[in-house]
Amino acid sequence: MGKKFRLALGVGGMAVITGLGACTTATAEQPVAPAAGAGYVMPDGTIRVVGAASMQRVIEKLNAMFAEKHPGLHFRYAPADNNGAIDALIFDATPFAPDGTVYSGGIAYSDIVKAPPFAVRIAHGSLDPQAKISPLAVIVNASNPVQKLSVAQLASIFSKPARAPVFAKWSQLGVQGVGGNGVIEPGGLPWSDHYASEDRSFGDDVFYRSFGGAAPVDDYRMFETYAEVVDFVARERDAIGIVPINKISGGVKRVALVEGPLGIARTGTTDDIRSGHYPLDRYLYLYLRVQTNKPLDPLVREYVRMVLSPEGQAAITAEGEGYIPLDPMELAEEQSKFE
Repeated sequence: MGKKFRLALGVGGMAVITGLGACTTATAEQPVAPAAGAGYVMPDGTIRVVGAASMQRVIEKLNAMFAEKHPGLHFRYAPADNNGAIDALIFDATPFAPDGTVYSGGIAYSDIVKAPPFAVRIAHGSLDPQAKISPLAVIVNASNPVQKLSVAQLASIFSKPARAPVFAKWSQLGVQGVGGNGVIEPGGLPWSDHYASEDRSFGDDVFYRSFGGAAPVDDYRMFETYAEVVDFVARERDAIGIVPINKISGGVKRVALVEGPLGIARTGTTDDIRSGHYPLDRYLYLYLRVQTNKPLDPLVREYVRMVLSPEGQAAITAEGEGYIPLDPMELAEEQSKFE
């Protein structure tokens, strides 16, 4: 009889899968096969993985590694947008959903899966210009003297928090002299995915998770591309924008970010990202179809074990797009979800 697995709530309400110690402690490869009747198995036996297009290269490398360890398995990656990856997971059309943004769930997910979304971080975003997923950064015009801002200050520049002032002039942020009289001009991609843009996860990542869900200020400038945001900030003395670190070009200056009033100012260097304390970091995720009181698919269990192993982390690093592996504390946190 195989072990049964169940979804439970651990300390702080974090979802954990009990009875999955083999996920992180196994030393020998065990033969695995797709769960009986799995909807992600195609008629020819190929395992279809539906995931965000931004993660295709990383997952294809991991798929190849997994297939080498388990002869007879064959994978095909079907790129989609973030919503498409999650939809495929809901209907069992993929064993897991590779995604480059946080997904907090919806009515369709909870009604069909009968459990909350289960996410596993597998790497940090990259600073490489070729990468599709990169931590975000705050930029100002090259002539702006501002050196650092807190996340709370950013929220008051870009949005209208319920119990915080809206910062409208640079003098409110300590800029002295003539420059302090300038009216702050915030800009970025749309705050809602109802608008077209090159990155529809921007609004969720910034306005909902980083800024607490407040609507943007009335003079927030929306652009379809990050290149347009950089150009806007480079041209306008009083502009401020938020773009991926690997999209920054000349004419703008990166502003250091502080998590709280006593936090360390971080500019988003590799060391800042590795520390796990950079406020606008982004991660690569695998979403699993974990259902209450039902066994976890053995193939998925073994796949995640491989990804979180030193070998799997090294493969992600060597993939070529510069994704930064999880540090030991982050790995322990992800692995603890399977205790």
